[in-house]
Amino acid sequence: MIKLKKDRMTIQIKTFQTGCGDCIFFVIEGDIGRYAMMIDCGVFTKEIESFIRERLGCHIELLIVTHIDEDHIIGIRDMLEQMPELEIGELWFNSYKRPNGEEIPLTDREKLVLKRLYAANPVMMDIINAKVSARQSLTLSEAILNHANAKKAWKRERINTDMGDYSILGGEYGKITILSPREKELEVIDEKFKSLFFDFFHHEHHDVPLEKDDSLYEMLQLIANAQDDQDIDTGEKAAAQTLTRDYLKEATRHRVLKSSEANEASIAFVWEKEGTRLLFSGDAAPKIVVENIAKLYREGVTRFEAVKISHHGSSHGTSNALMRLIDAPHYFFTGGEEDVRPHIDAIARVITRELPEWIEQRTLHFNYENNWTDELKKNQELQAAFHYTVDTDSNELNYEL
Repeated sequence: MIKLKKDRMTIQIKTFQTGCGDCIFFVIEGDIGRYAMMIDCGVFTKEIESFIRERLGCHIELLIVTHIDEDHIIGIRDMLEQMPELEIGELWFNSYKRPNGEEIPLTDREKLVLKRLYAANPVMMDIINAKVSARQSLTLSEAILNHANAKKAWKRERINTDMGDYSILGGEYGKITILSPREKELEVIDEKFKSLFFDFFHHEHHDVPLEKDDSLYEMLQLIANAQDDQDIDTGEKAAAQTLTRDYLKEATRHRVLKSSEANEASIAFVWEKEGTRLLFSGDAAPKIVVENIAKLYREGVTRFEAVKISHHGSSHGTSNALMRLIDAPHYFFTGGEEDVRPHIDAIARVITRELPEWIEQRTLHFNYENNWTDELKKNQELQAAFHYTVDTDSNELNYEL
């Protein structure tokens, strides 16, 4: 435990490389103890396991699964399978919301259809073979319910903007304000589930609440997400080239595409304490984050100490409207895909703005590198012009309040 002066606290943001997905830890330490959050996990690595065991003592106060996408949930599932002794204070994961939290199991026929989906559906096989990792039959929902501590910790109410501020340890360690999703984004996801349910099980589609197994909900959402072709970066790939100031400024003007429905339902939140703010954006759509930050803060450019860039730095996860509204000395780009993400459009929107007087330079933290990040790291002319530096090593921030 770090020894601090009375009434002081430290915060640590640490990200891990987990394939194309996210894995972020936010640890607060002070006089009254330690509070650790874990946000998503694409691939559960030995390095992550060691951090949880050695740094956190096998105890996570708040585990947040931002949304149902393979690159955010697979590692959480594997962690729960491999660490039955893991202690969890509270778990946020928006699965299907049942009236009164009642569990209504699948029928035998529905279980058979579900088994066939796992084994034979071509979209699911694409997820199994081409995405984050080799998926087993266990869903995250099943892993949670099979894990004694996780099952007790799972907060079954909706995690959305309606929940109000979430005070940590009575406010001693700050508060969380949810920026995304709104209830209407979660309702869109539920409607997509119902539509697929009726398609797969050959029921007539009626506009009525559907109360079914969490595992089926998760499975059908993964199929829906894989079929959604809106969530694809367009424009130039990360081809090896020398970047220029004009090229970067032009990149900021590229069109921002609509986010997928799964990403629009992603949890995004602000943590703050006595004017110090951190923005954890998950894969949330920038339009939703902009709308809610504008409601929360009416101070021109809102000051954050660090910002986790949405959707692994995709071209449509960061908008000019959002960048006009916020700024920070530290930006974290987590996860990515070779020659696709982090995308130069998102990076350009971050670095080409004029610096506010309270920032000397912006530090870009990348835990997934491509040709864009390599060029940005070595191009001293651009660094001098736009006042940024690149970190591809520690991907960590330690800060004392």
